[in-house]
Amino acid sequence: MTVSASSANRALLLDLDGTLAVSVDILVQVYHRFLQARGRSGSPQEFARLNGPSLAEVVASLKRDHDLAGDADVLLAEYRALVGEVYKDVEPNVGGRELIAAANALGWRVAVVTSNTRDIASKWLDRVGFNGHINALVTGELVSKGKPDPEIYLTALKACDTSANRALAVEDTPMGAASACGAAVETHVLTTSAVSGPSWPPGLRTITRLDDLIPVLEQRSRI
Repeated sequence: MTVSASSANRALLLDLDGTLAVSVDILVQVYHRFLQARGRSGSPQEFARLNGPSLAEVVASLKRDHDLAGDADVLLAEYRALVGEVYKDVEPNVGGRELIAAANALGWRVAVVTSNTRDIASKWLDRVGFNGHINALVTGELVSKGKPDPEIYLTALKACDTSANRALAVEDTPMGAASACGAAVETHVLTTSAVSGPSWPPGLRTITRLDDLIPVLEQRSRI
């Protein structure tokens, strides 16, 4: 999964779920199905809190907070299988193809930075035709702490052989934005609503569709 990269080492760091992929609704379904199969009920508040950490962290939290019986590894394997099952219907977000094509044309390195698993993310990137246009895939298995910890973005910067001041990140949640901001990366949030308030880190920029970022890439490329 490599493409030639510019010696300038500029990098576009894209979150997957809810950003590059229209997958949040199906992940909500997985979360509720997993709990309901064990006679438990979830909540929007809990899902929002768990929309960021790795799947291993998510399942560990659910096991603890809902007192779930069973081995943690077995529970994790089932949760991953549920995600993999529904991911076959996930499509790219509006403007995603155009943004990646523009980044490639401008010589930017492109990384997908996700708490999802490498297997699920890689299969999706291949199915939608993004493999070959992505320089790095940084997943939850590669870090000890998932989002909102900055470790995953720091890992992505290393994978792209670049520095924070030569990178842009795109996220869609407070936890993801906190992770990117914690790595000192300029962060753009894909949203149609305001991103002010105590749950969001300061200094964020907003876009309403992914290809809104193309002029920013073009402007940065001239610096």
